[in-house]
Amino acid sequence: DSGVVPKTVCYNLLINVHARSGDAQEAVRQLKEMRRSGYPVDRVTYNTVIKAFTRNGDVEGAERWFAEMKEAGIEPDVVSYNAVISTCARAREVDKAEAWLRQLFASGLRADVVSYCMTIDACARAGEALRAEQWLLRME
Repeated sequence: DSGVVPKTVCYNLLINVHARSGDAQEAVRQLKEMRRSGYPVDRVTYNTVIKAFTRNGDVEGAERWFAEMKEAGIEPDVVSYNAVISTCARAREVDKAEAWLRQLFASGLRADVVSYCMTIDACARAGEALRAEQWLLRME
């Protein structure tokens, strides 16, 4: 023990390591450990946990942690929505990706190029060329 007290940013970095390796369960465990230790969990923490589910295309997990973030009183940002859309793309769940993009529009946040590209990617992965083209045209 070095005597250095871990802070939120350090936990977020650790959670990111697990997210990048696709170990969503460990990312969640670290978030819970953060809470237990009394460190503030922020939007970055939740976004990183949501991204941990992307690698495995676990849409249910990403959606669950998006909801958990809102329940904790933390407002999602465009990165939050993009993480869920990206997970839907990975899982080839076009309808869900489109639904999440529409939720992003309805939230009052502004979609960015990633929002559209991840939705187009979902269409492409599912072989839905016409739908992909429609989103591309809508983006322009």
